Amino acid sequence: MDTVEKLRVLSEDSQYDLACACGTGKDEHRRRGTDGKWLYPVALPQGGYTVLLKTLLSNACANDCKYCPLRSETNVRRCTLQTEEVARVFME
Repeated sequence: MDTVEKLRVLSEDSQYDLACACGTGKDEHRRRGTDGKWLYPVALPQGGYTVLLKTLLSNACANDCKYCPLRSETNVRRCTLQTEEVARVFME
């Protein structure tokens, strides 16, 4: 699996990680973009907001937590991004 495909799989699986999903202000909650992908707004130190790319580095897990859609016993495509791959894609 190439780096771009790994990024696609792991970005899609990041929907299950609810960090940054909730906020206290009306502009702080995650929302879906026009392409159906989740957008995660982040407050900037000087005020205002920006949107971050949210992805997992890996969806390979040895645990079998029954509540988790990515638990070890589910049939999902498993992959891991190496730090060099993330850096290369970001720089490109």
